Amino acid sequence: MRNPSDTLAYLIAAILVVQAGLRIRPALKGQRRDRSLWGAVAGFTGAWLFRTSDSHAFFQSHGAPDLPYFLKHVCALLGICALLRYFTAVHRSGAVGGRGFGTRLADAAHRLGAAATLATVTGMGIALMRMSPATDPESVYFVERHAGNPFLSLYMALFYGFWATATAIAALQWAGPAKRAPLRSLRVGMRMMAVAMALGTVYALVRIIFVLWSTGVRVSPEVNAQQETVTDILLYGFFLLWGLGSLVPALHTAHQKWLSARRLCELHPLWSALARHSPTAVRHPAATYFTRLSPKCAVLDTIHDVFLSPAPSLPARLSRFAIDIRDVIAELRRTAPHGLADAALAEAWARPHPEHPPVVLAEAWWLCAALSFPSSARDTSSPYPFGASIEPHQEIDHLRQVAAAFRLLTASACREADPLGRLSANARLSAR
Repeated sequence: MRNPSDTLAYLIAAILVVQAGLRIRPALKGQRRDRSLWGAVAGFTGAWLFRTSDSHAFFQSHGAPDLPYFLKHVCALLGICALLRYFTAVHRSGAVGGRGFGTRLADAAHRLGAAATLATVTGMGIALMRMSPATDPESVYFVERHAGNPFLSLYMALFYGFWATATAIAALQWAGPAKRAPLRSLRVGMRMMAVAMALGTVYALVRIIFVLWSTGVRVSPEVNAQQETVTDILLYGFFLLWGLGSLVPALHTAHQKWLSARRLCELHPLWSALARHSPTAVRHPAATYFTRLSPKCAVLDTIHDVFLSPAPSLPARLSRFAIDIRDVIAELRRTAPHGLADAALAEAWARPHPEHPPVVLAEAWWLCAALSFPSSARDTSSPYPFGASIEPHQEIDHLRQVAAAFRLLTASACREADPLGRLSANARLSAR
């Protein structure tokens, strides 16, 4: 059965690996703050993996039993240093606004961070070499392995002193700007990370106090185990809160992309029909290559239009679909009969549908019929009493309803005698 401590370590490492995967694309694009955050995630992931029993067993079998402790501490220092660089880059970009005490402190820490990290790691390495061999080589706890060695206090003071300072600065950095963050998900994430950094500071202070105390007093194994349990709880709380807090904005962004992709798929049948009818009215024409090969391959054209057509993002592509639909409707109004809107409304009231309001159904009827008229433009536009919504999200929601009704009507038109022909005849009669 696996050690519960190892299970938690692998769980936290898995959360951090998910973060690294979500952030690798922005990091590769060369944005400084994204590279720094990715470096912090990578450093903390390494620290947790070096903490596991599997790592200790590997290095033990290769004659370097203290090396995983040292590598764990080095990875943790590199991770917290990268976090300081990340926050400084965020503030310099103006993403959270303001330049308070925490930001000025971060600027100073950023300027001294690389040199301080190098000096700390060098000092820890020298102290570790002077601590060998271990006084209790059977223990799994680093403090207990080298209990009574005066260089242990130096090693732990360097590591935890740097850690306590860095996490305290980070807590100040995230606590203040969290109130001014523009998005709720960003505020929640920053508050979680501020609490995590406060736990990290408490963890480091407890470790420093215990190491200094255990240097002058012989500590029993039971007391040492209790101290390890308390500090492990603080450490797990620190990383879980920080990992989840930093994931909140990313998950919010991923959720928005998923919603945009779903709405694009809902709008695509309507957009595609309009774009094929008036290819010059849309910014990018609808893909038809696979549909021409076989109607069964039409889904590949849909994938191209929704995910691969030129656009900086899925939300931007969704806005473009809405604009394209309205632009084609403006062209259709110049070819549709003047009585088409009245005929569509009459048809919608005469043949209601439980899932669609009559006005939405009438707009879908108008679109179905207008696409069947020849492209002979007039100087005047036919009436179109289905106005666009003022708010963008309301417009998207309305077009989704129209697209759903449009799919229903185009499917039923294939099964019935000639509903569009009847509607077109009624439109011409109404126009007289």
